[in-house]
Amino acid sequence: MKNNICSTKIVFGENYMMEQTTSIYRYNTIKAFGENYMTEEKSMKRKYKEGIISHSEYNNWLAQKHGFNTYLEWHKHKLTEMGFKRETEFRDVKAQKKGFKNDSEYRDFLAQEKGFKNHADYMNNHFYKTGKYRPMSENKACSNYLGIHIAERILSKIFENVQRMPNNNVGYDFICNRGYKIDVKTSCLKMDSKTGIKTTFGFKIKHNKIADYFLLLAFDNREDLNPIHMWLIKGEEVIKSDVSSMKLNDRLNFGFSIRGDIIKQISKYELNDKLDKVVACCNVLKEDNNEI
Repeated sequence: MKNNICSTKIVFGENYMMEQTTSIYRYNTIKAFGENYMTEEKSMKRKYKEGIISHSEYNNWLAQKHGFNTYLEWHKHKLTEMGFKRETEFRDVKAQKKGFKNDSEYRDFLAQEKGFKNHADYMNNHFYKTGKYRPMSENKACSNYLGIHIAERILSKIFENVQRMPNNNVGYDFICNRGYKIDVKTSCLKMDSKTGIKTTFGFKIKHNKIADYFLLLAFDNREDLNPIHMWLIKGEEVIKSDVSSMKLNDRLNFGFSIRGDIIKQISKYELNDKLDKVVACCNVLKEDNNEI
């Protein structure tokens, strides 16, 4: 096979194999989607590059051409076909084939080649330069504002003798004085789709098996930043609901209503003695707008 490829290159030139592959792809695509598909795809790609449509709109168009409602649905189907349950597994395998431990290490390597500390540093610089995001300390809409700028800074002052991890540390944010790894999660009250009233919390656990405990800090809203609940729950703790009975660290998301049974069930894990200190720290931050 190798000799045949070499002979083909000698007879027809270096670009022949690439042209042949492109022709086969074009033939198969037209056969599957019709004569107009290639023209439509070029048109949509041009619109995306010119900023007329978003990347998400372009991807959703591709997905619909393959019989799926959204790109996410199509992507999940492709992952399942390849034998992966989650995107992270797929990315880790790709990174491992390149000689890295996981995708996070590979992304950090790429960022460091460009002169940045890690991938997070590269992304922060990119968003700042393009004007997409303000610095996290000024941007309450930023997903990390509560988790890093507010929660982690406050909690490191409230819990004694903790070892605080760098931002974007994988799996946990603190090591407590007993050696346990603690992952900090935050949420504000969210709108209940049925009642239209803000009565639910949602914490992104993301199947995290690294942390020993999850510290869940609940605020009323991003504007006022009044802490109203704080729980410390072991990752292996089984949480029961009407739908399922699962360990906390087996969950992708942990959502519940302030009027439901779950909030009563986890009340034994609530840190009421620490909450007053959190409230006081938040008040200092809001009034002085200084580092805590």
